[in-house]
Amino acid sequence: MTLELATALGAAVMAYLVGYFNRSALEGLFAAFLLYSSIMILRKHGRANPDEDATPALNGDVVIPPYEPQRYPLGLGASLIAGALSGLLGIGGGPIKVPVMFIFMNVPLMVATATSNFMIGVTAAASAIVYYRRGDIQPQIAAPLAVGVFLGSLLGARLAPRIHTRIVMYLLVAVMLYLAGHLVFHLLEVGL
Repeated sequence: MTLELATALGAAVMAYLVGYFNRSALEGLFAAFLLYSSIMILRKHGRANPDEDATPALNGDVVIPPYEPQRYPLGLGASLIAGALSGLLGIGGGPIKVPVMFIFMNVPLMVATATSNFMIGVTAAASAIVYYRRGDIQPQIAAPLAVGVFLGSLLGARLAPRIHTRIVMYLLVAVMLYLAGHLVFHLLEVGL
């Protein structure tokens, strides 16, 4: 909840200030962060600590090793930036929050993804209210997509305890690399 306060503040503020920023520069910085985070997650093999092994137990429950989150000020600053990028680029902030919690705060990957998932709704609502009031949201398009996202998140939450951390790591890295590639392609298309 501490990180969520910074994320929601960043999203709300950026939604108001979106017109004053060089979007291409921010997209480039975000792409660079995604590439860096992907490499770091792969180097750490999806473990916050070398002795961590969050494998599914025989009964399907994930055993989360004991951990103590570290570097809260860095996490708060990164959450503020994640919220700002969420408000600017229309993303949930997860591609920033998960790597920050995992790489810099030493939170296990499964816990970081679950925490980010919890935070996304509040983050999105903070900027969505501003966009809706401005008339930037088309409810006839957003409503069916929201239903699909809701159902997908329920399915993902039920599957998560049965999936090995390494698979979650590869999925996360694949999504981050896709986003980075998409941003780089867009930047090349518009011409830096």
